[in-house]
Amino acid sequence: MNKWSTFFLITTQLLCCWNKNILSFIKKSSIPFLACEILKLRDGNYSQLHKVFKLPFVVQFGHGWAGKTTFIVNNQKDYKDLCRNYPETEVKISPFIDGFTVIN
Repeated sequence: MNKWSTFFLITTQLLCCWNKNILSFIKKSSIPFLACEILKLRDGNYSQLHKVFKLPFVVQFGHGWAGKTTFIVNNQKDYKDLCRNYPETEVKISPFIDGFTVIN
């Protein structure tokens, strides 16, 4: 992957975070994209999410700053706690990528 395709991947990831129409289009195209699901927490099925994303996986709210609303799910209890506390919250769920974070 060259620097432009990496830039495009990151840019499309940011654009698609909370737009299901764009996300649907990207998934159907050949554009490289990190697998994710957008759903309300109450609608998620832990077993299915675990099967698709493996453990740990990441749950991110559509708002917040510097990781304040980013949660790493290591087990079913972590997911159930989020569902109990934020059942109506629409979230993006994606695989955990080990590395360091650079913001701004």
